[in-house]
Amino acid sequence: MNAVETTRPEQSAKPRQPLADVDVHEGIRSLLELKPYLAEEWHMYLNRDSIGRIPPKHAYAHPHGGLRLDLVHSDNSSDDQFPERVQEQLLDGVGVTHAILLGTFPNAMSGMPQGKYAAGLATAYNDWLIDNWLNLDERFKGSIAVASQEPRLAADEIDRVAGHPGMVQVNLPMSSPHMPWGNEFFHPIWEAAIRNDLRIGFHVCPPTGVQGPPIAIGWPDTYMELRSVYAHHFQAGVISLVCNGVFEKFPELRVVLLEGGFAWVPGVMWKLDSSWRALRREVPWLTRRPSDYIRDHIRFGTQPFEEPDNPKHVLDLIEMMGSDELLMFATDYPHWDYDDPVRALPNLLPADLKRKILWENARDFYGFPEPALEAAAS
Repeated sequence: MNAVETTRPEQSAKPRQPLADVDVHEGIRSLLELKPYLAEEWHMYLNRDSIGRIPPKHAYAHPHGGLRLDLVHSDNSSDDQFPERVQEQLLDGVGVTHAILLGTFPNAMSGMPQGKYAAGLATAYNDWLIDNWLNLDERFKGSIAVASQEPRLAADEIDRVAGHPGMVQVNLPMSSPHMPWGNEFFHPIWEAAIRNDLRIGFHVCPPTGVQGPPIAIGWPDTYMELRSVYAHHFQAGVISLVCNGVFEKFPELRVVLLEGGFAWVPGVMWKLDSSWRALRREVPWLTRRPSDYIRDHIRFGTQPFEEPDNPKHVLDLIEMMGSDELLMFATDYPHWDYDDPVRALPNLLPADLKRKILWENARDFYGFPEPALEAAAS
């Protein structure tokens, strides 16, 4: 949706059903907000230099400013930084009954070279998130921040906070700055997620320079080019997880890919299946077609929703994916290309399919109870 045309969430018509939004970004005003939660040994880094650049900023200048213009104020604050405003706009205004919070701040922690400090920041961030967001409204659901460059510490952090009823998944950047996600280096994270019945939320991670170029051929020249190649990160991540047998070794692992689109999924399924038929002796640990692992273990957020010239092609895409259970609705609040739940889905989608995308697929993926219809429609 064009940034200039964006409608404030509270002005849109509420869908009269439970509504899960699997990609909501809570904002943080400054690293100093974490100081009360940060272990004293790391306070030495809370200096003028670090506060301004850690975690590092997005490397690309954005023509729209990154956020929806109606959410940004003259003092340079934005509504996503205030839980009560998100509560009013998205939960009450739009009718979101389950808002999965996925901070972009923690994504950058995994790119920090000082891994122990990053782990300390993740711990502080989780405690801050619980106090300021999850304890405010049970409709907010949290994603646990971890420093993926320290998998053992990440597993300990998952175990520490997973008991909070509002935590539903682990927050990871799709672009790993270390090695492909299929590497056994990350197994402690998968084990901890399964041990605590949590999902893995992979989110697109804007390049900062710490991770290196965002694509194999280097640095794109424009933000438009960068945004258009985000799907490459997700394709590489899926292929790594599948081909290295992560889902075979961890059959209970469930992951969702956020802000990477979904139009590319059928092609990757076909390519993997054909490669497996020709080269399966190289990967004897794969006992099923790669596409079967994808359908059983991976879900996809709808935002940014692909918009073909012929809306019917969305139905064709879902049919080619081989399941109507793979898509979960996402707004990407508060970003410039926010998707409204009423306007984003093509009108030609059958009502039962819309309900699956807007609610049932997330309900089944996260194990949410069915809320009272009155609460969703109020």
